[in-house]
Amino acid sequence: MGAVCSVLVRALARCSQLFVSPGPKGVGHPAILEAIFQRLPAGAQCMTVGALSRSWRAWAAPVRAELQLRGGAPFAAPTGSTDPTDTKYHRLAAFELPQWFLLRAWPRLTARQRRTAVLRAASTGDAEAVLWALDNGCDEGEELCTAAAFNGHLDVLRVARAVGVPWNEDACWVAAWRGHRAVLRWLHLGGCQLSSIACEGAALGGHLELLRWARAAGCPWNSFTCAAAAQGGHQEVLRWAHDSGCPWDGVACNAAAQGGHLGVLEWLRSAGCPWSATTCSAAAGGGHFALLRWAHTHGCEWDAATCAAAAEGGHLELLRWAHSEGCPWDATTCSAAAAGGHFEILQWAHGAGCPWDESTCTKAAQGGHLGLLQWARGEGCPWDKSTCAEAARGGHFDILQWARIAGCPWDVETCHAAAERGHLGVLQWAIFAGCPWDAAVCEQAAKGGHLDVLQCGRAVGCPWDEKTCAAAAAGRRLWVLQWAHENGCPWDVRTSLAIAICGHLDMLRYALMDGCPWIRILCRATAEGLGHSDVAAWIDSHPD
Repeated sequence: MGAVCSVLVRALARCSQLFVSPGPKGVGHPAILEAIFQRLPAGAQCMTVGALSRSWRAWAAPVRAELQLRGGAPFAAPTGSTDPTDTKYHRLAAFELPQWFLLRAWPRLTARQRRTAVLRAASTGDAEAVLWALDNGCDEGEELCTAAAFNGHLDVLRVARAVGVPWNEDACWVAAWRGHRAVLRWLHLGGCQLSSIACEGAALGGHLELLRWARAAGCPWNSFTCAAAAQGGHQEVLRWAHDSGCPWDGVACNAAAQGGHLGVLEWLRSAGCPWSATTCSAAAGGGHFALLRWAHTHGCEWDAATCAAAAEGGHLELLRWAHSEGCPWDATTCSAAAAGGHFEILQWAHGAGCPWDESTCTKAAQGGHLGLLQWARGEGCPWDKSTCAEAARGGHFDILQWARIAGCPWDVETCHAAAERGHLGVLQWAIFAGCPWDAAVCEQAAKGGHLDVLQCGRAVGCPWDEKTCAAAAAGRRLWVLQWAHENGCPWDVRTSLAIAICGHLDMLRYALMDGCPWIRILCRATAEGLGHSDVAAWIDSHPD
């Protein structure tokens, strides 16, 4: 069936005029096709089958909705969450992009969308698509290797390294965390730095044998190894590491509390591991009521951060209990509740006498919680210019407009924040509404790789200076640097130094060939010191 599906997908991709519509009930071939289609990979169901006709697009709609929920839009960079089982790399691997779909969309994609596409291909193990994207103008750095290592795709790593894609210690960390021993060994043998974060990753994932191997291979460790094991609740790993001489400190207790691992915390304390007030705040933030109660009754200190953590996590009953037991609070409790959008907690805390200040409105704006912000203002909560800045940073157009109508002050930071995050519509509105700006708007847009924002800023007269090119270079934004320089933006030695720091060889070639000032000895020493051997070698061969 796999071979049949493969042939079918290729045939469907070639037949641009093909129209297959589910027939009425009782007609056999739609049911047969549907049975075949259901065996295709999710991405092919969504994109290949969905491209056949309106009827098949409707058939694929539930699959499309589920995929977007799990992995986002095909070319939109996912952000992941704080849940270790729902990282950016999990979402990138949620579905593959059929190659015909990638090829057809490629000419219309922005540089950022192309990077997302190649990261998705690496995350799903599509080595052929990765190689094609790299050969067709996709500029991707170390994260490509990290994405491949995260999901154990050794073939993708081999292809990427063969064409010179750089890597860093993050690849070893994710391979260790996910338990991909073969990948970690290959990375190590290939020269990828096996630093202490590899031990940390193995401990976090609970991979004791992998941790043993890493140590035997000479991988260093530190107190974060024990903390990672505690955070993951892996008492056997923690015990072995400690018995083998791995150091620990109070962070281990904090990590166990954050993960809600009461048994691990009890063992840590019995073995003499120290703790602090942060242990209680970590437990409160995770909503681990029983663990917090145990820690408090066994003499662990607490402070205002405990109430703030409970408020931000939305744990009202835990907050009530802590406050009734004498745990102190301050204005951070209200601002934390506002940050999490926890209206009921903010109302209760304020009604119970908890103080607040401008940070409550700032955090509400930052999180996009308009109703909460309006209520707080109605109750007399103060605000300042950071409310507008954080609304702009989050792209919350409705909050920014309401705040301005309600008299909230603003300054240049509002435009800076919108430019940094690429919120073009917010920036345009702020500019035409009279918000002050300066050359840092262009700098922030360049730093974030937001070429459309930079172009808009220039079109309406926003100034720029040498920091714009330096910011583009520091962010590895070659396309932004090229556009800025070719449109008259000045540059200086800060640009070449930023390139040496990030180790982007193609960018360095472009900048120096176009006359960017540099201090050769400084750039070479910087590149070599940061492990960018290809950049250092090119500098050696490049005449002054």
